[in-house]
Amino acid sequence: MLGWVLFKDAITTILARLDVALRMSVLPYGLAAATTVWLRLAYPDLVGVADFGMEMSPPAGFAWLVILDLCANVLALLWISVGWHRYVLLGERPTGWAPPFHGGRILGYLGRSLMVGAVALLIGLAVVVGLSVFLVPLGGPSMMPAVVAGGFLAGVVFFYRMGLLLPAFAVDARMSLNEALAATKGRATAIAVLALLSFGLVYGLQLPLVVEGYRGLITILYEIVMGWIVLITGAGVLTSLYASFEGRSDD
Repeated sequence: MLGWVLFKDAITTILARLDVALRMSVLPYGLAAATTVWLRLAYPDLVGVADFGMEMSPPAGFAWLVILDLCANVLALLWISVGWHRYVLLGERPTGWAPPFHGGRILGYLGRSLMVGAVALLIGLAVVVGLSVFLVPLGGPSMMPAVVAGGFLAGVVFFYRMGLLLPAFAVDARMSLNEALAATKGRATAIAVLALLSFGLVYGLQLPLVVEGYRGLITILYEIVMGWIVLITGAGVLTSLYASFEGRSDD
């Protein structure tokens, strides 16, 4: 099954070159992790609060630290992803304990990621609306979980299909949304399997947090390690997709 083959290829490539993956991510991900730990330890009672309400306002430095943490994590995601794509597809190795910093490519990667994410979100919402029209009148509100699941899966599948343009941009092989969709035409089932395996890994890694329910330093460190695994796996999956559908092979 192609979806399983692509997922396995992404994982085995990372494990076989774990030393490179670590050298490529220690600096950018370490900086992001440091801001996350700083935020969690400085404001342990505020992190994760979605609504402060009228009687509760966050301290002056909290918002700025949240923004710093968000920016650091987004930069780490983009920096490592671009570096991993270029390493696997072009053989561009990090010379030290950080991937080469391609500022223009990182900025362009961000813009294209937002574009792909927005289009995938719209597709997912359209599927939710379409399924609601047909299923809810038949089964009532009990059909809503299936409706939402269908929309989510559709959005993720299209994200992966269009996501080919991200590693393409990273290696200077420009690709449009239409070209990415054409390259993955007829592979929706395989990509759906790949998406389910990827999200299964993410939720599997989160299970200890749900079971334990502990929010101390050990949990923070576990979340950091889990975040690195999810990040490098996501970059690896997109790389394997591009390598498969564009006829490229690992270096």
